[in-house]
Amino acid sequence: MEGEKRFSMYILYFSGFLDLFAVSMIMPLILPQAIELGASPTLAGVLGSVYGGLQLVSSPIIGKWSDSVSRRFSLLVCMIFTGLGYTVLGLCSSVLAFFISRFILGCFKHSQTISRAFLSEEGCHQPSQRPLLLGNFNSFSSIGFIIGPAVGGHMAETSGGFSLVACTAAIVFAINAGLVWWMIPSEKTRPQTHRSPSDTNLTRSDTALSMEKVGSEELNLNFTKLFSSFRDFNWPQMWDLLLMRFFAGFSMIIFRTNFTMVLKLKFSASPSTIGYMTSFSGIVAALSGFCIGGITRRYNNDNSRLLFHSTIFQAIALMCLAIAPSLTVILLALVPLNLVTSLSRVSATTLTVEAAASGNKTSQAPGGKGKSASVGAVIGLGQSVMALARMSAPLVAGVAQEIAGLDSPSYIGAGSAAIAVTIMLCAGRTGEKRAADKKDN
Repeated sequence: MEGEKRFSMYILYFSGFLDLFAVSMIMPLILPQAIELGASPTLAGVLGSVYGGLQLVSSPIIGKWSDSVSRRFSLLVCMIFTGLGYTVLGLCSSVLAFFISRFILGCFKHSQTISRAFLSEEGCHQPSQRPLLLGNFNSFSSIGFIIGPAVGGHMAETSGGFSLVACTAAIVFAINAGLVWWMIPSEKTRPQTHRSPSDTNLTRSDTALSMEKVGSEELNLNFTKLFSSFRDFNWPQMWDLLLMRFFAGFSMIIFRTNFTMVLKLKFSASPSTIGYMTSFSGIVAALSGFCIGGITRRYNNDNSRLLFHSTIFQAIALMCLAIAPSLTVILLALVPLNLVTSLSRVSATTLTVEAAASGNKTSQAPGGKGKSASVGAVIGLGQSVMALARMSAPLVAGVAQEIAGLDSPSYIGAGSAAIAVTIMLCAGRTGEKRAADKKDN
């Protein structure tokens, strides 16, 4: 059984690689393509905001749904519909097709969320291993960014290149879904009814859905139970983390939203050059992820202090990128930025899950009045915060470009990171308070 779990984790690592490989192929090309089709910077920003807005609504729903059904089944559904979204983007070349594609992707692009929930549950048995599992997953996923942008950039320079890249991304997601279907063992669904688990599980040997399985919890979601369950979140322990994650995430998203346009318009970079620049970021992110376990141990597993220091360096790196006079300076500044981003992502996820776990322990104690929440729902809530940033950042970037020029979104990103640092200072989440809280408990 232990070997089977380890094999499933390796499959999830490879699945994360394929996921970001496909996404990174097309992602740097979307905004320039929309501009070429006649969209203004503001309209292009609205195009990006559609994705973030739908993610805001769908992330907690998918996260809670994956708590109630098998991770494997929900992962398959998300991958299949993600492939459909990229197919729509590849077969149609209009702004309307962009909106339709982003609508589908905004609703179902949650494969990374579900995979992290699976790994976080495995890490619950050994909390000290959770940063290592998530760090390895982020590292393998980031390897996709090493290959994907360069491949996509060269493909985009051919005739009909954008459509070719989008359809290739759809094929990769189809392959990824097949990999998960065949290689990850079926799970027993969480018991929600009095049916026997064998009656409601979808297995590899099923060639059709029986009516009984169509009525199972895997395909039908109780929205009343779903939304009422969010009252169980440990909000006093999580509010500052969620607010900090929004501003830190907003700073990175608005930088990445504007990054391709800066390279193309300010430095006259070709699609292949943009692809190589993005691949370089992926290399640094991948190498950084493999160092997370060691760096966390250096900090004595004090994720609060690690997150605080990472966010400070993130603000400094973003300001350096905003004033960079050449591509060489940009390359140099991308190194510390990707390192601290990888650290802060894992630290913030770990702290959020720990806050939920502390609520679980309190509620399970005799006379405890704490609130509990499932790991998938907690991570889904964190993804919703990031989705709110994804919803607002492209629109802010587009409006800022039209009003204050091409570099203005970069300065806004640096200021947003500084706000995140301020929130952590005001909340006392710099390491010392966490130690005091542990002593009180």
